[in-house]
Amino acid sequence: MAGPGRVLLVVTLLPRLCVAGLLAVALGGAGDLAYHLLPGPAAAALEPLLGPGAWRAHLLTLIGMLLVGGALLQRGLGHAR
Repeated sequence: MAGPGRVLLVVTLLPRLCVAGLLAVALGGAGDLAYHLLPGPAAAALEPLLGPGAWRAHLLTLIGMLLVGGALLQRGLGHAR
């Protein structure tokens, strides 16, 4: 079972770039889910924050994925030496 202590241990072992990417993916995904799952008027109220069609949430998720991918490449290339 994963408790708060175990999550903290995993986060401390990951590179900072990877943690930043995971945080961006989580925030972007939460914004995207909120926008698409809420009823129309509530989703429209989120548009100033998320942009039309939640494009800011999508962009944040994409940036997070790129950060995680960069961290994995950096770590992999560092071990290839």
